[in-house]
Amino acid sequence: MRYAVGDQVEVKYWLSDYFVWRIAEIRAHDGGSYVACVEDQSIVVEDDDIRLPSSRGPAPEDGARRTFHDDHTFVYLASSPGKGRGVFARRRIPAGTTILVDPVIVLSPEEFDLLGFTALSNHIFGWSYDREGKEAGLYCLAFGLGSMINHASPPNVRGRDIHADQVIAFDAIRDIDPDEELFLDYGIDESEKEILGID
Repeated sequence: MRYAVGDQVEVKYWLSDYFVWRIAEIRAHDGGSYVACVEDQSIVVEDDDIRLPSSRGPAPEDGARRTFHDDHTFVYLASSPGKGRGVFARRRIPAGTTILVDPVIVLSPEEFDLLGFTALSNHIFGWSYDREGKEAGLYCLAFGLGSMINHASPPNVRGRDIHADQVIAFDAIRDIDPDEELFLDYGIDESEKEILGID
């Protein structure tokens, strides 16, 4: 038995239509299964769906990194000094690894112009080709942590459009150390950086 009654752990928890990790307390053990209390519910979980919560660490002190989201295998979302929030490596990520694959909604230039007046404008990617591979001059909004990766040059991650599936894959272009922030090169000039408040 890896976990004892009373242990504080994280369990994989079904939420609507996807899994998340939630803090839980082990209440009982029966063979290869555990009964855990999560969000005032008792659920039965297998050993593979339990992990120690040490990856989150203790509650942060003032000025320390605050973790917002860490349900992914390779990365978590946390505060980034001077940048708001950013995406960080949970573990060592070798060069060439596909870290994230985020679905996108493709936007026309007219839709892009409308979103230019909203906070979403800072999270839009270029999407130069349509599903048939023809030049389109389109844009896209990615739904996932890829849209939270900050800018730096040189970067340690690159985006790769997979047009047939309407997703963006984010690949490591060099080895990335644990707790190192991920960066994309947004490909913007100095005047745009000033407007967007990007270093």
